[in-house]
Amino acid sequence: MNIKISKRFVKDTQAITDQRILAKIKKIIVEAQAVNSVYELSHIT
Repeated sequence: MNIKISKRFVKDTQAITDQRILAKIKKIIVEAQAVNSVYELSHIT
């Protein structure tokens, strides 16, 4: 699936210093790129 990441999202994530949160964000983005439909994503609210 194609993902569009806004400039605001990039700016906001650059301000995060907690590596655990950044790792979770990265995991979600990688998972989202691997699926064909948003309905295949798990644990997204």
